[in-house]
Amino acid sequence: MIDTNTRVYHLENVSRLYEMGEVEVRALDRVDLDVFKGEFTVVLGPSGSGKSTLLNLLGGLDRPTHGRVLFYDQDLNELSDNELAKFRRDKVGFVFQFFNLVPTLTALENVELAAAIAGLKGDAKKYLDLVGLGPRADSFPSRLSGGEQQRVAIARALVKEPEIILCDEPTGALDYETGIVVLRVLADINRQVGHNVMVITHNAAIAAMADRVVFLRSGRIDRVEVNSSPVEPEEVKW
Repeated sequence: MIDTNTRVYHLENVSRLYEMGEVEVRALDRVDLDVFKGEFTVVLGPSGSGKSTLLNLLGGLDRPTHGRVLFYDQDLNELSDNELAKFRRDKVGFVFQFFNLVPTLTALENVELAAAIAGLKGDAKKYLDLVGLGPRADSFPSRLSGGEQQRVAIARALVKEPEIILCDEPTGALDYETGIVVLRVLADINRQVGHNVMVITHNAAIAAMADRVVFLRSGRIDRVEVNSSPVEPEEVKW
């Protein structure tokens, strides 16, 4: 359930500029955005619109050039590099388009490794069960399909029990049927477990399953739409 009284993120007049030689590239331009507790959010936009830059700022992988990114009441720009690394480790789970599993480790060991890096004793098997891969726990990535590898990557993100799961094109390398399976896992994590989930994508069809859709264009928020009746992943057509 969405708690509109609790802001997980508050972005205030956020810009991110990059210098490429003598050219200044404004990847994000004066962005204001709130993300509320329990939301399934989709950030939608074409290539170059600033989606991945926004995810990097939310995840503490980068810092804004101007403005503030608040996680609850903490301004991430005020954190030291070590504190920001701890924020990423403890509070955020990342899921990317490419799975980046360790090929010499089993599915279970990949998830256990993430828990160990975070200094936790998380129940890796529990999270593989949660994404429907308990029976494949002893399989190496080379023996798993693309969708199964992505579900291991989701379990790896979940084992830290983060506040939010940030997904950058999580179905981009998958076919339609496999992509639906992955979207179902993400929807269940949001609706049944209660984690915030944000999906960065260029695929407009995925927006139908979100509670809120943020449309980015040329580094600025074009509009924000609220979905009163998000569809089930099986109803997504692309």
